[in-house]
Amino acid sequence: QANVFKQHTFLDYIRGGAANNAWELNMVVGIDFTGSNGNPAQPGTLHYCNLQGGGGAPPNPYEQTIMGLASVLEQYDSDQQLPCYGFGARGPDRKVSHCFPLNGNPQNPYVNGVQGVMDAYHTALTQWGLSGPTNFAQIIGAAASMSTRHVQQGKKVYTILLIITDGAITDMQATKNAIVAAANLPLSLLIVGVGNEQFEAMTELDGDEGQGLHNSQGVKTPRDIVQFVRFNDFATAAPGRLAKEALHELPGQMLK
Repeated sequence: QANVFKQHTFLDYIRGGAANNAWELNMVVGIDFTGSNGNPAQPGTLHYCNLQGGGGAPPNPYEQTIMGLASVLEQYDSDQQLPCYGFGARGPDRKVSHCFPLNGNPQNPYVNGVQGVMDAYHTALTQWGLSGPTNFAQIIGAAASMSTRHVQQGKKVYTILLIITDGAITDMQATKNAIVAAANLPLSLLIVGVGNEQFEAMTELDGDEGQGLHNSQGVKTPRDIVQFVRFNDFATAAPGRLAKEALHELPGQMLK
């Protein structure tokens, strides 16, 4: 008599098919508010959006990425509550923040679904001034802290941090340190690069080629948790292609 063993897939784990040993997805959004994006009131810049309505400006690259990726991932996030942050902006107090809640509530940075993300993003554009530099470490740390709390609470939650950015990273070693530390948690980092930068640093963080990431003590990341894609490579592609490319490494990362 032949024994049949079912090979559980990525979707089994997040849909509850693996002996009800289901994982919940928790998506965290991080948006680049640095000055290199250009004046958001100026048509053609990366953050330009017609907040007054009645215009017909097409969705900017940030909006397209949020809609394309968040709308896919939110299907596997049962409570539809998404924490959203910005980085590289100057607040009403004139201080630059590298991790601020888009909804203005540090105690509860969660918004409801994709539309909640869009609304919070639009509101933040009117309240925060684009500044810099482009630092990732703090926002990766925030997502890692959420993941750590889930682990401590015994919850099977896999955190996905989506960072949308236009620029050259300025805290490269601190970011590598944060990624190496986060790689021990149930967490993945998706980076979507918008605009015309070369994004060499992002390709390095992706780590698909070469010797992998090391922290400042020389410790190598135990697994690859970063996927980087260029928005412009898919700007004219069929709907869904950006999400497919950005998410294609995620099943392997989750099952490691």
